[in-house]
Amino acid sequence: MMKSLIFKKTSIVGDTERSSLYILGIRIYVVERPFEIEKKSRPVGFVQFYSDAHIEVEDEDYFPKE
Repeated sequence: MMKSLIFKKTSIVGDTERSSLYILGIRIYVVERPFEIEKKSRPVGFVQFYSDAHIEVEDEDYFPKE
């Protein structure tokens, strides 16, 4: 089995993410940065915004006809 000549290895230790680039088995580049868990993204739209009207207010009272 033949190994790759160039490969990238990423490892996470504690709260640090380390990415290394290897050529011919020799590490030539290393970058370390803090590891942050991706936050769940909320859908953006009108379902996320609450109405200013109270529950007992009717649509006609809240949005008067012109």
